Amino acid sequence: MKKTVTFFLTIIMSITLLVPLTCHAASSSHRVVRVCYFPLENTSSNHEDHPYHNYYYDYLQEVSQHTGWTYEYVDASYYECLNMLENHEIDLVCGIDRTDERLQQMEFSTVPVMSSKYKFFVLAENEDVYYEDYEHLDGMTVGVLSTSSQLDAIDNLCAAKGFSVDKKYYTSTSALENALLKGEVDAIYAITVSNGSSFRIVANFSNTQLYFASWIGNDVLLELAEAQKIIRDTFPYFEYDLFEENIGSQQDITPYFTREEIDYIHAHPDVLFSADPYWAPIESTNPETGELQGITAEIVALLEKYTGLNFVYKSSDTFTEALSRLKHGEVEVLTALSHDYSWADENNVNLSSTYLDSYIVMIHNPNRNTNRNCVALPTNFNITSRIVASGLYENIIYFNTTEECIEAVASGEADYTYTNYYIANYHLSNIAYRSLSATKITSDNENLCIAVSKNADPLLLSIINKGLRCISPEAIDAIVLEHTLYENEFSLRNLVYAYPETVLLGVVGISAVAVIALCIALFIHYRKARIIENISQTDALTGILNRGAIQAQITMTLDKEKQSPDLVCPLIAVDLDNFKAVNDNYGHAEGDLLLKAVANVLTHSVRQTDLVGRMGGDEFIVYLTNVTNKKTAEKVAAKLCTAVSALSLEKEEWGEITASFGVAFGNADSTWATLYHEADVALYDAKEKGKNQYSVYSGN
Repeated sequence: MKKTVTFFLTIIMSITLLVPLTCHAASSSHRVVRVCYFPLENTSSNHEDHPYHNYYYDYLQEVSQHTGWTYEYVDASYYECLNMLENHEIDLVCGIDRTDERLQQMEFSTVPVMSSKYKFFVLAENEDVYYEDYEHLDGMTVGVLSTSSQLDAIDNLCAAKGFSVDKKYYTSTSALENALLKGEVDAIYAITVSNGSSFRIVANFSNTQLYFASWIGNDVLLELAEAQKIIRDTFPYFEYDLFEENIGSQQDITPYFTREEIDYIHAHPDVLFSADPYWAPIESTNPETGELQGITAEIVALLEKYTGLNFVYKSSDTFTEALSRLKHGEVEVLTALSHDYSWADENNVNLSSTYLDSYIVMIHNPNRNTNRNCVALPTNFNITSRIVASGLYENIIYFNTTEECIEAVASGEADYTYTNYYIANYHLSNIAYRSLSATKITSDNENLCIAVSKNADPLLLSIINKGLRCISPEAIDAIVLEHTLYENEFSLRNLVYAYPETVLLGVVGISAVAVIALCIALFIHYRKARIIENISQTDALTGILNRGAIQAQITMTLDKEKQSPDLVCPLIAVDLDNFKAVNDNYGHAEGDLLLKAVANVLTHSVRQTDLVGRMGGDEFIVYLTNVTNKKTAEKVAAKLCTAVSALSLEKEEWGEITASFGVAFGNADSTWATLYHEADVALYDAKEKGKNQYSVYSGN
């Protein structure tokens, strides 16, 4: 009896111990999941030119945070993927649309991984058909993928709009594009194309939900479902943010206009517009030529390029006058207005999409007593209405321009004024306002857009929005960088205004002291100008060059060095491995410390003449100047790899940190875009080979 009881107790204890072990294994599986990519719509390793790979890659990396999975990626054709799935040789296929027929052959993730939209593309130079011009689509030959399960959508659109097309089948997206370029077909049916400038969209279809697919009965889908539930519960905007980061930010190089929009452009080529004449660097009127200058002047020039419209500038004496002319239909457009719908309704205008995002700053004199609590505000500005509505100030002085408000603070007439970061940065680099400071108001932003009078034809707003979509974020950054700094004139008047005591001492005869003081003043001004310039070019967190500045400097250096056939022009792309785990497990503050440490390691591991910058997130870039041997660059990449991985020994929180590196070499035909693309391809090759290493772009 005693032996029997002991036997059953042993069994019960064994079961009790095994249950939590089994649950733990399910929650922290270290299984290797084989993932198959097929060439759907230009799938590739480069996240800028071919975003779909990067979307799925990032999505799966987030899933691995909750499953413990590691991945083995398999590149294959669509049919090869399906065959491998049927034979249980792979676990997941990315980007499959679910159909009744496929439900008999495979299982799908419980929720979609992404929504995509098919489109009809024609050649950019085709002027016979326009966006949603279904009458002229009738009778066209359309190239389609033989693997697509969404061909019924073409028939449905034809039936709904009263036209018909002939389908011609191809096995890959590249074959579709080649067929269109060669004239074998009139249009192609695809989600995206490799070169937006060569093609134009003439029809959009409804969204198609894409899923992960696996073989029937594979328990990998159970773990995937749990991970997707956690992601959606914890990060409700994860998929949206991922889409915007990898796909939504890709600009349409060629706008797609409807027949009505094209007719409007031809019938009304001239667009009358006005602007704030005193709102530099955003916009201002050149006192000598009377023309618009500043950031919006360049935005307008790009809109003319992409839309074919001719913007005619009608100068105004004040912003109030410009706004009044817009409200009453004397002009059709105002080039810079806060994106605030309530305020827009009050002023009888419609708003375009935003083209410049900024935040609000408060300008004040830190060395002056501000007990009066008096604020200076520009008349009829959106920010003025917000400050007044806040009820923070009883004493308000109104001026026509922002610069007059800043001058009031400098003279002591007012204690504070408010404006956006770009305006403040520009004016505070003026030597006359050296005593003023700006404080960021973290809870308030000012995002700028183009205002179109409600008296104008609604087609004008649609045309402007489509033109704005063609302007890339990189182009906006370059324009802003060009107009950031106030250009001081080194004149006696400026010196007297800025340093009256010093000049007075010189006048009364203390020439030696005056010269010394003047030199100090000029040195201080020079340093302040350099500091402001550095701020506009420096990454705020790490102190190294930011994305816009590193791109500009590498572009300038590359253009110079590629003229010499002896120089190999090496560019090294850097991306941290396992960085997200630091943020998730120890907080963003710890992640910021790690990014600073990585920037420091990269900077001190190369020469002072080399260029180091942060592209964003945990991605960095290094350009090696004056290098004549490719092996030298590879040795530097290996050195950087060792140096970054050594950080894992410095702190327990960084224990799993390494980095992957991609190396590319320039030639006489290289540009910043092509060289960065090649380095990025090599970087993802290093990732796929197991991380913590470098890979050299092979040209494939």
